[in-house]
Amino acid sequence: MAKEKVVIIGAGVSGLICALELEKRGFAPVIVDEQNEVGGRLQTEHIDGFTLDRGFQVLLTAYPAVKNYLDLNKLNLQYFKPGAAVFKDNRFSVLGDPLRDSSFLLPTLRFPHGNLMDKIKIWRLSNELKSQSLERIFQKPSKTTLEYLKARGFSSNIIDSFFKPFYAGIFLEEDLATSSRMFEFVFKMFAEGYASLPSGGIQEVALQLKSNLTKTTFMLGQKVTSIGEERVVLSNGEELDFDKLVLASYRQDDPSEQQKWNACFNFYFETEDIKLHPALIGLNANGKGYINNFSFIQNDSGKSGISVTVVKAFEGSPEALAATLEEELWTIYGINAKRLIQYYQIPYALPKHETCTYEVDEESMVLSPKKIVCGDALSNSSLNAAMLSGAKAASLI
Repeated sequence: MAKEKVVIIGAGVSGLICALELEKRGFAPVIVDEQNEVGGRLQTEHIDGFTLDRGFQVLLTAYPAVKNYLDLNKLNLQYFKPGAAVFKDNRFSVLGDPLRDSSFLLPTLRFPHGNLMDKIKIWRLSNELKSQSLERIFQKPSKTTLEYLKARGFSSNIIDSFFKPFYAGIFLEEDLATSSRMFEFVFKMFAEGYASLPSGGIQEVALQLKSNLTKTTFMLGQKVTSIGEERVVLSNGEELDFDKLVLASYRQDDPSEQQKWNACFNFYFETEDIKLHPALIGLNANGKGYINNFSFIQNDSGKSGISVTVVKAFEGSPEALAATLEEELWTIYGINAKRLIQYYQIPYALPKHETCTYEVDEESMVLSPKKIVCGDALSNSSLNAAMLSGAKAASLI
């Protein structure tokens, strides 16, 4: 009996995982995406020898689905240190995990923006979450991350100086309104593994997944203009019939789509030199300015650069924001941004969730007998969720 024709719209991680699981069962799906490269929100450019991700991202090695689907050794991962450099009161102070990196012991003990009990509570929270299953974490009552941190007894000093800037860079929202379930999940992943990046950029994750596909047909650079009950129409006029359709990409141009998103800007500048170790993330805890977090990079010839993330809304043009950031970097941090390399304005950076689940509910994925939807917007905003969702979509076919 011939296998059903499966068309997957979206060559992001969910779509690629869906295709991988379908191939294991003998299917030969077709993946359509309007972008010219696979990856969805995982995109990388190489400019002037610099590797530039479209939005500062990290790969958390402790994600269960990452361990299942990726060969981490082949990605040539570059690891971030388990800590951060917090800029406040005109100087940097370092807070980190001395149990995994002994160089953090004295700086963490001396960290001035939290009391001794704050540091003990961070250690206790880490141990507590390491011993809990992900299922248990996502079954807990959901509150905002800010409410959660206050209920755990953390001081306003450590919340404002560390938790807010650090997790604003992860959740892409400044108020820590993201669900406490997501906070515990991410905290556990940081505690159990490492934040890393493939040497070739975050898109290498998607490219590795694509390289494992042998029966899938890719139609990239093709926008879907309409979706019927049995066929989709592409921008080039081609029609694709299907028995099953997987929507692995939210149509951001569709006014009927109700999904809300967190946005950000990501700027890359060439700099005179490196002020922080490239494996250390810098956090702005001043409570003012547009920079949320930054990290240093180097190009192929050893020139220095910096990646800057902006979460706060800005009224002017991206060019005006670039000029503002250059001034902030120099006057506040003493970093000379010699020139702008590239910038990315990312309105659809992360799906918003008032609450979240670990895995997506199957009923919410089935739109009709022939149409299935998947993606991290259905459960929680993470690479892990995108992978699990893609796999579950394949299981429903």
